[in-house]
Amino acid sequence: MAFFKRKDNGTTIKVSVDTKLPESKNSFLEDWNKILVPHEGQKEMEHAFFTLNKKYIFNRRGRKGAKSTDNIRIAWRYANENRGKVIYICCPQIVQGAEIYWDEKRLQRCDAEDDHMTEKYVSNIDKKNYIITFNNGSFIRLVGTWTETRSRGMQPDLMIFDEVADCRSEYIEAADGNMAAKPDARWIMSGTPPKKYTHFHEWEKRIASRDDGICFKHSSYINTALPHLKDWLDKKKVELIAAGREDIWRREYLAEDDFSSEERLLPDATIQDFSDIWGKIILKDSMRLTCVVSVLVTEFKICIVWAVIERNRYEPMKIYILESQNIKKVWNISFYKLNEMIEEKCSRYKPFHSNGHWNKVIWDETESFTDVVQGWQKSRKDFKWKLRGIPLLKELMLNEHILFSNQTPEIGIECQNYLRDEDILDYPTVSSLCVLTNEYYQAPLLSKKEKEHWDKYQPLREAGLIPPPLSQRIGRVSLFRKGDLK
Repeated sequence: MAFFKRKDNGTTIKVSVDTKLPESKNSFLEDWNKILVPHEGQKEMEHAFFTLNKKYIFNRRGRKGAKSTDNIRIAWRYANENRGKVIYICCPQIVQGAEIYWDEKRLQRCDAEDDHMTEKYVSNIDKKNYIITFNNGSFIRLVGTWTETRSRGMQPDLMIFDEVADCRSEYIEAADGNMAAKPDARWIMSGTPPKKYTHFHEWEKRIASRDDGICFKHSSYINTALPHLKDWLDKKKVELIAAGREDIWRREYLAEDDFSSEERLLPDATIQDFSDIWGKIILKDSMRLTCVVSVLVTEFKICIVWAVIERNRYEPMKIYILESQNIKKVWNISFYKLNEMIEEKCSRYKPFHSNGHWNKVIWDETESFTDVVQGWQKSRKDFKWKLRGIPLLKELMLNEHILFSNQTPEIGIECQNYLRDEDILDYPTVSSLCVLTNEYYQAPLLSKKEKEHWDKYQPLREAGLIPPPLSQRIGRVSLFRKGDLK
């Protein structure tokens, strides 16, 4: 067993590589083909990648169409047939990628039912960084596009984007520039069409226009590997049409564009690097800043948001979202331990604030947290945070008065998916922000008349000119001598 250092996206990681000779291509291909019998859509994908050598592939496919299986199979075969290849599988969130690929050991096993592929071809598994290293030095890594601020600096041989509609568009654009680092770099994008026209459709057109690109489109019925799937889809079609949701059927299962649900409650969130937001906060007057931690507790999940509110006399308040954390089940953590964890993180942000005091607000559906832990302000019980908090949050986002750090990756996905007819509690980060906004929102202190009077000479100030004295501010703005100023 030998060791070498690999520089991965700015971080040097020490990994082990088995020095034994890798299995031959024919031997691997024989084992690879035994795992499953691919359906027609998978055969087309594999033929385009390995036979036609297409560098850019776009795979539009309905739910249950085995898109993740395609990504795993192609990544494994490309890694094992070529020495030292760098492969990234990019999901919207790293948590989502872990649930789909890692937790059930699908990626580690090449989507097989046992570990025979792992034992034969894998030399090291890095559980912390979600990296699989093969005997020939190639590796596959899972990453999340909303957690990472940027993808510049990576030098992949193969980039695979899963659920591309939910992936962060800025991350994808930055990753596209990395393709120039290697002459034979490859690119795969797969997913189900979204509810509105987005970068999903733009990339589909861009790849279709390339000579080395190809696009596929298949409905969920393409997956013949599941014998029961056709009957399940037929029943789902009847159910959705009867419920008046034919748009979901066309979009999610037939992979057709349907923008009838285009109007969303929340706009897209703009994610910034944490250091950029932190740099803005520490330059502010601490007397105008209010530190708030908002907690949402339901039967099955807890969401915590750390934020700083800036109040300004002349403009609406601004909210800087520093961090968020979701905990799936209440019984996974005691309330005492949860409160200690919240206090510990609050203490990290104390240096910029003069008094270091954090306001705490909570919406607790279990009605048990505040009985155990003291010092928390209960959110209003009249559900005003649902009726009033959502419009206020939307207004702040539209006017760019709320800034999200990359330590709040869930907000991007939630804003993309949250529709009017869905329960807001299904989106814990948005709910926590609505509670926070409803409790602490404050309009500008100046009246409309005062604000208009204040803004009257603002263009002069912006141009570097001194406004006239009060005695000359009646009527139109006239020229005045410097000696007239008092």
